Amino acid sequence: MARYEVQGLDSWGAKELKYGDCGGIYASCSEPKPDSKGTPPRVNASKPPGEWQTFDVVFRAPRFDAAGKKIENAKFIKVVHNGQVIHENVESPRPTCAAHWLDEKPKGPLMLQGDHGPVAYRNILIKSVELP
Repeated sequence: MARYEVQGLDSWGAKELKYGDCGGIYASCSEPKPDSKGTPPRVNASKPPGEWQTFDVVFRAPRFDAAGKKIENAKFIKVVHNGQVIHENVESPRPTCAAHWLDEKPKGPLMLQGDHGPVAYRNILIKSVELP
């Protein structure tokens, strides 16, 4: 949604994982203070540089009532990196640091970023599903 970020980064061989490592859910950087310090992946599932990485992300947008008031935070229901579950049910209370917009909406575009070196994407499949 251009507001919530799962990090893509070369983290091959990293031992102490942080939210900025590959698969981490970035911290919120919204004012007045961050609501979330970010969430590192459970395990380092990164393959060596030069090999294709895979991500399967099930994400639920924030929910709003009829008046437009947010009633539930955005949530990463499940994130799978190279076949390994690295996140389940991680809330994102506000947009993350690299958010294109800081407001929150029930829908938005997918954005892919590559600001830490060369990156290529292929076989991107987006499927809208109804989540409880």
